[in-house]
Amino acid sequence: MARPYSPKTVLRQVHNHFLKEFFDQRRELAEIPWMHQRETDIGLVYDAWQALPTFQRSEVDRAFQAIHEMACEAGVKALNEEGVVHGLNLVTALAQQDGFYDKAMWAYLAHPSIFNVASLFVSADGLFGRHWVRHKSLPRKSPNTSAQGVRAFADALSEYYKSEQGRGHQCTVETYLRGGRQHYFFAYPDDYPDTYIGHNDQGEFVKRPQKRAFEVVFIYDPTTGSLDMYAHGDRGVKARLLYIFCQVILNENPPPEQPGDHPYELNALLSSDCRFVTDPSDGIEEVRVRKLRLGIGGRRITLESDPQVGPEDVFDMIAECLSAEHLARTRPNVTQAEFQFRFAPKGYERPKPFTFSVSFPNSSNLKSLKEDHRLLAEKYLRRWKIQRD
Repeated sequence: MARPYSPKTVLRQVHNHFLKEFFDQRRELAEIPWMHQRETDIGLVYDAWQALPTFQRSEVDRAFQAIHEMACEAGVKALNEEGVVHGLNLVTALAQQDGFYDKAMWAYLAHPSIFNVASLFVSADGLFGRHWVRHKSLPRKSPNTSAQGVRAFADALSEYYKSEQGRGHQCTVETYLRGGRQHYFFAYPDDYPDTYIGHNDQGEFVKRPQKRAFEVVFIYDPTTGSLDMYAHGDRGVKARLLYIFCQVILNENPPPEQPGDHPYELNALLSSDCRFVTDPSDGIEEVRVRKLRLGIGGRRITLESDPQVGPEDVFDMIAECLSAEHLARTRPNVTQAEFQFRFAPKGYERPKPFTFSVSFPNSSNLKSLKEDHRLLAEKYLRRWKIQRD
């Protein structure tokens, strides 16, 4: 989940020598007496920035927002990964900076091209988890990332959205390799026309038409034959996007769906023998299933545990609400589960719990988690035979 952005937070967290270099590159705020400016005393800098012409002030604001989004563990990891792609080892230089905001600002100033690509990966990882789906068992082959292949992919996506939804008349696709393994395809089809109401650079209140792009993301790993896809729409939309990707980028048809060939299997959660064993080194004090959604034919039942009751509450509800005879006769399927990991105290502090959900057959919000939380969740979903790839 994106952290709330505040420009004053960026000014307070970034050291003055970096702020001076940032504004000096733009030849702005020349009147600031940086030598006498105390750290975190931001009033003078903030007021001078806000007094800039609209265009300059907005450009700084956009840069600060990008730096804010990269000022985190995931941002530093993405910068290190992208540095390797460019033949640079940024680990030592980043480690020498005091905090995450200084690390992000240093990369923004010293390696803008690396910063820009890394920020795309962080942005993709932060997209709303509900719209991510995972496909496995795709052909394991090098994708077509040539200029002609990427253009053909953009044209195919444009044609699909134009014919089916009346939008996407123009589409741009950008592709990047992450960590020497994962191929990212960022697609930006035009959205429906809209009208912008606001102020122009001269401060006049105006209405003007605009066409914004929406985002579709494909992450393909040829070593495992897996594809993570972010797109709004129902299963039909996502199935068509999968077909386009396989046809154009892999020059293959999507593999036919096989029984049991799905990334997530949740029915083991119906068993009274279900146990969530964890490693003591991970410091997990409790694993709780907060919610189960059951599909019984065309019907749904949602069981939601009481947070004030023990971690077995949702399983007690199954025993109370659905008899063994009823379960055997109706054969329900678990279509969604929401988990919560709670941690043991560390010294005088207790780490915050985190929650995530997994849906049958292939969607989850794992990509919305912090990097360390996502890796922990995936580790145990595999161990518990819920994630099957």
